[in-house]
Amino acid sequence: MRACLRLLLLFALTTGAAYLASRVLVPNAVPGADSERPQWHLQLAFVLRSIELIGLGGMVLVLTGCPGIRPQKMRWRAIPNASHSS
Repeated sequence: MRACLRLLLLFALTTGAAYLASRVLVPNAVPGADSERPQWHLQLAFVLRSIELIGLGGMVLVLTGCPGIRPQKMRWRAIPNASHSS
């Protein structure tokens, strides 16, 4: 359980750091190919977006693979009836 939470935190921090870096370093760049000459800001935007999506994928894998993080189904247990006591 603790390892799963650490992995989830690691992927969340990676995703958040890549998102913040892309907004600070290349705020108006959209990752895509516009010309044949490579442009550094488009390449950086592409790399940061890739890291962000890898982090999100890792979070999905951790959430699906670790049963301790998901909420358990509520199990109803029988409560003894006080009226049957003599």
